[in-house]
Amino acid sequence: MDHIHDLFPEHCQGCQRPFSEAHRIPSPQPARHQVYDIPVVVPIKEEYRCHVLHCSCGHRTTASLPNHIAQSNFGPGVHAAIAYLGLVHHHR
Repeated sequence: MDHIHDLFPEHCQGCQRPFSEAHRIPSPQPARHQVYDIPVVVPIKEEYRCHVLHCSCGHRTTASLPNHIAQSNFGPGVHAAIAYLGLVHHHR
């Protein structure tokens, strides 16, 4: 477990008296409830800048995007996640 939270009752369920800090002694085998979650995904953002160069002949030439970049605004990881979720976890 990455984080453990020890929880103690605030008062007695029988007489309703509050428990003091001195009562808070960990049980040898407490009831356990584990929660799993997916970590926050931080996308990798890339920008491709197509610069323009001026030739002595007067012509302006703009750089082209590589073919694999020009086809989509999403990288291979996003495409793989979409394919996986669509194919494996599709619902009808």
